[in-house]
Amino acid sequence: MRGLKYSSIGNALDYYKTMQTGQIAVAGTLMSVGYLNGKQIEWNQSLQMSTQIMKDLSDQAIRTGVSTQSFVSVFRAALPSALKSGMSIPQFEELLGPLMTEGKMLELPEVSLVRDVSDLMLGNNANRTKLANVLGITDKDIKNAQSQNKLYDLLKNRLQGELMSNKQYLGTWEGTTNYMKEALSRAGGTAAAPSFEKMKEDIHDIADSLVHVNAETKEITLNPEAQKIFKEISDDAIAFEGQLRLIGSDFMNVFSPALEAGAYAAGFLARNLDTVA
Repeated sequence: MRGLKYSSIGNALDYYKTMQTGQIAVAGTLMSVGYLNGKQIEWNQSLQMSTQIMKDLSDQAIRTGVSTQSFVSVFRAALPSALKSGMSIPQFEELLGPLMTEGKMLELPEVSLVRDVSDLMLGNNANRTKLANVLGITDKDIKNAQSQNKLYDLLKNRLQGELMSNKQYLGTWEGTTNYMKEALSRAGGTAAAPSFEKMKEDIHDIADSLVHVNAETKEITLNPEAQKIFKEISDDAIAFEGQLRLIGSDFMNVFSPALEAGAYAAGFLARNLDTVA
């Protein structure tokens, strides 16, 4: 029971970290490749959009039994390819769920899934991917759909079977346990967010006390007081190690003669056991 509790806390913390870092990472991706009303998305806009996207991806993780972390990784990596193919962000989000489920059932590692989804969006070497082969889609099909701005329609149509498969997957042992794990992670990570936030602030304060960042030059230097404290700790450790050596030396000086005498007596008894008996 204790192991389960610690595991649940660990999963909750992983979820909290994934949502925080994912929000910032997705915002960075949106700012780099996204446009709104013909203009490049600004940071505040991208951060606001990424907050909702992370919520959507987490919802899909609950529905599919695939981890939020995997959704975020594939979304970030393949989003530029989807946008380049004329797909909107909501359209890509909608297709990502069944694509992730199919990848899970094909037992694709995350790095392969990232590549397969990206190739499927662009039509570059999609023929060699497992996802395209399962869906029966070729590079030619993708390029043709792109030219008519109908890639979303093509993929949505081909993924109808995967949408049904996902419902069946959640009924399997693997799907159910993954669903349960993701649900526990989200519940714990959401409930414990205030505690994790306080811990994060405390850790940040400790780090600030160890280093100093120059506001103008951005140069990072060590806090002299912190260096002094660690120097004293190091000196004490060295002195303690030296004392242990002295104690060990004194111990051997006192007990070596006794040990040697005991060894001699034991040897004498062993050699003359019959005579003693």
